[in-house]
Amino acid sequence: MKSTQEFTWKEQYEQKQTQYLSQLQQFSLHMLSMPVSEIDLTIVKEIEENPMVEFEEHAALTAGNEYNRNQIEQLAQTRTLFDELKQQLALNHGCNMDIADLILMNLDAHGFLAEACMDDFIKAGYSRSMILDTIEKLKICEPAGLGCRDVKDFILFQLQRLCEPDPLAIRIVERYLELFYFNRHSERLLTALQCSRQELLHAEASILSCQPYPAQLQDDFAYIQPDVIITLQPVLSIEIRQPCYRLKPSSIAMQYEYREYAKAYVSRIRQINNAITMRNTTLYHIMEYIIQEQEDFFYRHGTLRPLTMQEAGTRLHMHKSTISRAVCDKYVQVQDKVYPMRIFFNNDPLHCGHTQQSIALQIRQLIEQEQSPWKDEEIAKALQHKGISISRRTVSKYRQRMGVDNYRSRRGNHERKDL
Repeated sequence: MKSTQEFTWKEQYEQKQTQYLSQLQQFSLHMLSMPVSEIDLTIVKEIEENPMVEFEEHAALTAGNEYNRNQIEQLAQTRTLFDELKQQLALNHGCNMDIADLILMNLDAHGFLAEACMDDFIKAGYSRSMILDTIEKLKICEPAGLGCRDVKDFILFQLQRLCEPDPLAIRIVERYLELFYFNRHSERLLTALQCSRQELLHAEASILSCQPYPAQLQDDFAYIQPDVIITLQPVLSIEIRQPCYRLKPSSIAMQYEYREYAKAYVSRIRQINNAITMRNTTLYHIMEYIIQEQEDFFYRHGTLRPLTMQEAGTRLHMHKSTISRAVCDKYVQVQDKVYPMRIFFNNDPLHCGHTQQSIALQIRQLIEQEQSPWKDEEIAKALQHKGISISRRTVSKYRQRMGVDNYRSRRGNHERKDL
């Protein structure tokens, strides 16, 4: 008995749409995710490898620049904060670079210059007036405030540089900083200042917006180059930092006999230039949208409002991943402060529409206004009444991050005050 097997072939067609990114699109997205320092290195590499390229400086676009290997190697090296400061001071006419070097070497880890160093500089043969003049020139370099004596001096420096300095905030820092730090809402402080509570809250916002240290100086500290520079006064200005060099095809590439050979090289140059233009346009629109949505933060020193990349993408007709690439590893300079671009977005749904900064502020206000110390569980319940649902452990993490003592320590301090 023979067994037979039958095979049946059935053809089935399925229509499916798949999107593929071209090589040019992939390269443009890659350039979008780069900070300006990495783009500089990409341009440097292209100058070294492409025989049909010429370049001109963005600072002064002069025609006929020749290949300068020393400039290329200098650009490729990692520049430290001290290198940047020396370069800024050297551009300041009348600055004594010997004193400047001496001051820079004596800055502590936070960028402060101890008062005792002044006597050492005078013993080294420099006049007090010349030393003070150099310190003042150093303070206005970027990052601003280097050379201040301590935290108090640096906060005063920041308050005095505001477009509209607050005299009350300056007076608090000059005379009542310790009382402000330990009990800023006390009646004692209001009586000493002879001001209303609303005026005190306005001065408090100005003081709390200041940074405690001008910089963190380590041996391997690299100077951050902001990709976006924002000027708020007198009118809003958004400047996207350009790379150091602009590429263009060489004159040889334009000659007819070399046109076929140079075709691929010229295409690479145009590809880089188009990607940089697209990157700068995208960054400009994103930053313009951020300023509109975070107006309270930029103009009134308020807190950041909840904002997601999905919202920005919908408004700007971009994909959320494009927004994420654009803000990755990039910094924005606003007046004399530098912020990572990513902090303006908060994608954490756990906080029910509240940013981490606003939650931290709510916790701090609850602790400062407590008549008797609250436990972390009680703070979590108080926040739930305000629509913020977080656990006791999360409250504890926020409290530790802000440097606020726990319940037992605060209760001990409260009992000692009552004695």
